[in-house]
Amino acid sequence: MSQHDYIISNDTGANVRSDLNNALGAIASVNSGATEPSTTYAYQLWMDTTNNVLKIRNSANSAWYTLPISPVANNTVDINGGTIDGATIGGSSAGAGTFTNLTATGTSSLNGAVVINESGADVDFRIESDTNANALFLEGSSGNVGIGTSSPASLLDISQFGGTPTIRITNSDGTFSAGQDIGKFEFFCNDQSTPGARVASYILSQAAGVNGGGDLQFATCENTGTVTERMRIDSSGNLLVGQTTASTSATGTIITPSGKSYHIATSDFALALDRKSTDGTILEFRKDQTVVGSIGVYGGDLYIGALGNIGVSLFDAANCFVPTTKTGSALDNVMDLGRSTHRWDDVYATNGTIQTSDRNEKQDIEELSEAEQRVAVAAKGLLRKYRWKDSVAEKGDEARIHFGIIAQDLQAAFEAEGLDAGRYAMFIHSTWWETYTDVPAVEAVDAVYETQTDEEGNEVQVLVSEAVEAKEAYTRTDTHDEPVEGATEKSRMGIRYPELLAFIIAAI
Repeated sequence: MSQHDYIISNDTGANVRSDLNNALGAIASVNSGATEPSTTYAYQLWMDTTNNVLKIRNSANSAWYTLPISPVANNTVDINGGTIDGATIGGSSAGAGTFTNLTATGTSSLNGAVVINESGADVDFRIESDTNANALFLEGSSGNVGIGTSSPASLLDISQFGGTPTIRITNSDGTFSAGQDIGKFEFFCNDQSTPGARVASYILSQAAGVNGGGDLQFATCENTGTVTERMRIDSSGNLLVGQTTASTSATGTIITPSGKSYHIATSDFALALDRKSTDGTILEFRKDQTVVGSIGVYGGDLYIGALGNIGVSLFDAANCFVPTTKTGSALDNVMDLGRSTHRWDDVYATNGTIQTSDRNEKQDIEELSEAEQRVAVAAKGLLRKYRWKDSVAEKGDEARIHFGIIAQDLQAAFEAEGLDAGRYAMFIHSTWWETYTDVPAVEAVDAVYETQTDEEGNEVQVLVSEAVEAKEAYTRTDTHDEPVEGATEKSRMGIRYPELLAFIIAAI
């Protein structure tokens, strides 16, 4: 190690030779020394033996620049000190180095910085950005990689404060064609029975054409090694299971963006709903978020419940159809079958209806008064034959003849004896109100399909929007139990014939 001012003085031959050898020695040892040479020159090299770094003089001969290498034992180079363009390089232990401020100015602590830290045998690696001290972090102890975090909890852990963490896969091919693969996630497993790895499942994005809008496919690997598509989201937003194109005539499941769903099975049930352990609702129906009905199970029997507190149940133990509350518990003597404005037509049954006639449930049991007997006699003479107007309108002369009494005539017979027909259950007089709403016609719209190419290169038709069936304009009639604005009052009289006939027979 030596240094020299590189000035050879005039002297005797031996002295000049010694001075020249010293200058050559300084050159050979790169001006090595614990302190800088006393005489410096532009671009001069100096091996700083105090810090074990190599330095070079700047062009103005005003300062030293540290080169980022340091010779050490065993023919190795340890990047362990000095500066690069004003950036500090250093570490406290062998094999450790810290790079910071690797920028043109070196003024920001987070600007392209690289940090390598050693902790025992585990070495962490971090790259910093302008806004994130952990733009990329490799944890030495686990091998986990973090983006935006220095504590990656999995093999790849992405964290972002604010905004939306996003992973983008871009295929830069500018000539996309329908059916072309855009990007793919593959999940491999090492099959011990077959050498090498094979795809266990994958997610594939496929273009529908030059403007994109393709399908997203999900597939799994069978035990045989065959990869089979299990589900896809098509370019129209339909979720398909068991289908590659939306078809309501093919086996599979379709869930549309509009909220519709189709479950199509061949020779099997298409939907199974199972409530475990307790009785209650299995399926709930809503209108504008309000529950209007449900289907459920009560004591092992299926029930249908309505918005109020009524329902019907299929009572399996007695093979009958019974009234219930909306949750399936039994009701008695509460519910009617039809109403004055919503009548059943014919009722077909093997036996007649059964009316309760238990003395224990009756009171005010009396014989008919003389006035009532006179009404009964009069009622016998009021029996008539007739035909229904709506039947004549439908069938003409083929409309059949019926026998009975005219309710207004029976009412008049009671009034003739000073009695109110409304007090007797054989006579019914119902009043309601009707409103009428004009509903416009609906024009037919054909279903819209677009041609796509499947993974096998076949052109297929994909449903874009469903067909709309044409409907003629009509007037909708709504009924009301109470008067409403603009409503028309309606009324209808009726007879309970079992009671009427019993009434007439009592006077014979």
